[in-house]
Amino acid sequence: MQIYMYATTQENEMKVIATASQKGGSGKTTLSVHLAVAASKRGMKTLILDTDPQGSSTAWGRARHFSYPVVADCSVPHLPELIEAARSDRYDLVIIDGAPHNTASVDRVIALADLAVIPVKPTLLDLHAVQDTIQKVKRSGKPFTFVLNECKARSVEVEEASDFLSGAGEVAPQRIGDRTAYSRALSKGMAVSEFEPSSKAAAEIESLFDWIETKLKTKRRKAA
Repeated sequence: MQIYMYATTQENEMKVIATASQKGGSGKTTLSVHLAVAASKRGMKTLILDTDPQGSSTAWGRARHFSYPVVADCSVPHLPELIEAARSDRYDLVIIDGAPHNTASVDRVIALADLAVIPVKPTLLDLHAVQDTIQKVKRSGKPFTFVLNECKARSVEVEEASDFLSGAGEVAPQRIGDRTAYSRALSKGMAVSEFEPSSKAAAEIESLFDWIETKLKTKRRKAA
């Protein structure tokens, strides 16, 4: 069994990322668990809080043969106390896997995050459905970024979606491809970097986390 070693910073600067979208099936769980594994591989003590009643992240965690990241199911009202408990336990990163549909829950999840990550599929229906989430995150004043998910190679719709979303906020330069490696890895309680470490899927997740980590560090410098 692979064990990741953690080197928690001397100053406990724990960060909270929320994958947020009112649209079911947008890819919140896929992003949550993959970003969490990427963080763990970098030596960050990482916790996933699964607020989705379907419990997909929790089921993934139970299927794992690795010790980290830690996954805990959590109702939205209990998020603040669990986040504070994670801070006391010197976690470096908490990732909230947000539940879809529930308007009040999305608001509360975003309010607790240092960064909201909004996965969006490059389709007309998904671009329409994300509008409510955009309004919520803008009202919160929290930093956010869109991540284009399940992108087909050389698709004009992907470029059109990127152009459309860039009018509302920042779009991550890394796009998540429409690849079977993701579903296969998740079914085994793994991330693509563990399942197929040399794959394009693994490379795009690593690149996305690098970019997100830079955004969190930039925010930290501005707050100093």
